[in-house]
Amino acid sequence: MTPSGPVILGEMPSLSKLYVNAAATAARRRVLGTHAGNGLPEARHEVRGVKAAVENLTAYQHLIGETASDVLPAGFIHALAFPLAMSVMNRDDFPLPLLGMIHLENHVVQSAPLRFTEALDVRAWTENLRGHRSGTQLDVVTEVGCAGRTP
Repeated sequence: MTPSGPVILGEMPSLSKLYVNAAATAARRRVLGTHAGNGLPEARHEVRGVKAAVENLTAYQHLIGETASDVLPAGFIHALAFPLAMSVMNRDDFPLPLLGMIHLENHVVQSAPLRFTEALDVRAWTENLRGHRSGTQLDVVTEVGCAGRTP
C-alpha cells in the first residue's frame, strides 16, 4: 500500500547534504536522547520531470562495461532515484538511525524501457517495518516512470 500525501520536491536532493543532515540528526539524538518513534512516516517523496544527464549515463555505461544505448539501465535508474529514497529515511520522523543501516537486498521490476531523453517522475517511500534476527528491517520502495504517467 502506497502512503498518501506526497511531499513534492522541486529537484532531486543532494546526497552530500543528506549525509550531513543524517550525521547532525544522529548527533542530536545521541546528545538529547530523543527518538523519532516506532512507526514509519506515512509520507511519500516525489520529484517530477527528472532528466538523466547524458554524460552521467555515458560514464555509467563505461564504468560497468555496458553497450552505449539511450535506454536507461536498471542500475542507473536505481542510482538516479537513490537520493530521493535517502530523503525519506532522512526525515525527522523516521524511526531508525540512517547512519549505520545495512543494505540487505534489491528487488527490481522494470516493466518498460526508459530513455534518457524522457522526463521522469520519481517516487519513494518506506513500508513493512518488521523485526529481523539482527535488529529491524523495512522496505524502501522507489518508482520511476515517464513524467505524467502513473507507473
